[in-house]
Amino acid sequence: MGSLWRTPSLSGGLKKLRVAQRAVSRKRNKRSNRRRKAVQQVAKLHRKVARQRLDFHHKTALKLVRENDLIAHEDLGVGAMGRGNLARSIHDVGWGQFFLSFPRRQNGPLGKWCA
Repeated sequence: MGSLWRTPSLSGGLKKLRVAQRAVSRKRNKRSNRRRKAVQQVAKLHRKVARQRLDFHHKTALKLVRENDLIAHEDLGVGAMGRGNLARSIHDVGWGQFFLSFPRRQNGPLGKWCA
C-alpha cells in the first residue's frame, strides 16, 4: 500500500515553492512592486500544490471506491504523529483531507458504502 500514497509530481512543486519563498524573504521593502509580484508567485504556487494534492485525493478515493465493496478507515491522531521524524511526509499525504473526499454513500452506478 506504500506506492498508493506516493505523489511524485508534488515534490517538484514544493521545491519551487521553497525557492519562491526565499525570494520573498530577500525583498526587504514590503511596499515594492517586486515584492508584491514575488508574493503573488508564492500564492500561485501554494494554490498549485493544494490543487495537486486535492486532485490526487479525489482520484485515489474514486479508485478505492471502484475496486472495493466496503471501505473502513481508522481515526488516526495525525497531530500527534506529525511531531516526529516523519512529520513532513505525514502532513504531505493529508490524510484528513483524503478521508473527507470519500462520500458517505457513493451514489450512481457503483452504489457502495464508505464507513
